[in-house]
Amino acid sequence: MKKITIPLICLLLLISLTLACGTSSALDPVQPAPVVRVTGVVAPTLPPENTPEPTASPAPTQPVYVEAVLMAEVNGTGKTVTDNLNLPACGKAVFLWKVAPSSYGTASLILSLFKKGSEREITVVNDMAMDAGSEGMSGSSLQPLTGGEYFFSSDNTNEPWSVRIECQDGAAPVAAGMDIQGTGNLVTANYELQACQKSVFHWQVEPGTGGTAALILGLCGAECQTIANEMKMDMTGPLEGQSLQAVNAGIYYLVTENASGRPWHVTWECKD
Repeated sequence: MKKITIPLICLLLLISLTLACGTSSALDPVQPAPVVRVTGVVAPTLPPENTPEPTASPAPTQPVYVEAVLMAEVNGTGKTVTDNLNLPACGKAVFLWKVAPSSYGTASLILSLFKKGSEREITVVNDMAMDAGSEGMSGSSLQPLTGGEYFFSSDNTNEPWSVRIECQDGAAPVAAGMDIQGTGNLVTANYELQACQKSVFHWQVEPGTGGTAALILGLCGAECQTIANEMKMDMTGPLEGQSLQAVNAGIYYLVTENASGRPWHVTWECKD
């Protein structure tokens, strides 16, 4: 048996040490970094996007009033057919007319309005007075217009007459409430009424020389409606009455008919 020499022993020892070092060089598993928790920190609040700027409340709208507009003036004598007139649309078209008296002191006028292209005629004046006096007879009537070409035809007179056409749309009220006196057939100015359910119109009309008293009373706002239509014979005092007609807050005016030459009086009362 051969003896192992010292150099060989040293070599074996060196190999053994090398293998021992290799087995111990394996990496240990990586430990995760410790988690650091932060408490007590509040995230800032961001303003909402597209926030509208605050706006002031609009001021109350004030009504806008306008002066009456003269649309036409027409004159004639006796029975006349006038030239055509171009008239605009107007809701409160007022026809202010007058006629001279005859040599007997009477006055009468029938005035019809025609629109070109329409077969219908509208009577805007049909009045007569037995004791007209030197001034003759006058009055006003209401006839809304849709606009276009118009002409007049007069009848029942041999005397000079005239008519003035005004558009009174948007006219300012002359007073609040109603306490109106007039004579004959008229279209009144505008008046402002408050909203009222128990809205009472007190009216009276004086009789003529024959003792007859008559009145047709129309109330006009957004539209017109008849609130009185009365006539009595053999009257020695005024014909009186009351009419109940609810109203909304707004502008109103009166139209009187069938009261030729007779004084009348209308007042309004809210009994709510």
